[in-house]
Amino acid sequence: MSEEVKLNRNSLWAILGMVLTSPLFFFFEEQGKAGTGRAAWICAGMFFIGMKMRWQYKDRAWFWITIACLFALHIPLILYVPWADRWIPAVAILPIGVLDLVIILGCIALVEKLMKRSDEAKAPN
Repeated sequence: MSEEVKLNRNSLWAILGMVLTSPLFFFFEEQGKAGTGRAAWICAGMFFIGMKMRWQYKDRAWFWITIACLFALHIPLILYVPWADRWIPAVAILPIGVLDLVIILGCIALVEKLMKRSDEAKAPN
């Protein structure tokens, strides 16, 4: 029973993340760049979900530095890749969003591992 409640709460956070980041799509669509807006919206939503999944690190500087670096790497990807303005089914977009989320979570995990090693090396014997 507890697992069902947790899964439902996580689903609500994912939906909330996509709703809160949806203005990015409308901003770019107003400028005639619906494809860029869709890419920005999906990336921002994946950042929101990834940050929520690793929120236990919110008080660590390395977490925010990692997020900022990943965000900075996403900006040229979103703005300079020619994204299609035509309609694309969600089934085709979903793997791109999931891959982005996996990369974000993988980078956070890698930095976490490096920071733990650094902390262990600094600890007195």
